[in-house]
Amino acid sequence: GFLEQFIRDHGTAQDLFILVGDHQPPAMEHLIWDQINDFAVPLHIIQKNPTVHSKLTTLDFTSGMIPLTKDTVNWTHEGLYSLIADILSSCYSADEGIPIPLKRKGI
Repeated sequence: GFLEQFIRDHGTAQDLFILVGDHQPPAMEHLIWDQINDFAVPLHIIQKNPTVHSKLTTLDFTSGMIPLTKDTVNWTHEGLYSLIADILSSCYSADEGIPIPLKRKGI
């Protein structure tokens, strides 16, 4: 699609694309994990920066479209603030950046 082509053509190691989806159709989680979570929202972080990839791997994010297990990553919407702030500070700062406490459930 358009987004994929744009990212491939114009994305650099300094770019960070965060795609937040809509709530899944009913029973989507049931088909994947044998459970239903009406509040589940897919989140995709696309980047070419190996430092960001390493950071996300340490936080249990996985490559691909479907998480490996139901417990792989569990962030609330408001928790994404600390995740994004930490990635920007630690991976894109000219120095070591300021450590940002990660709060999966928000502040």
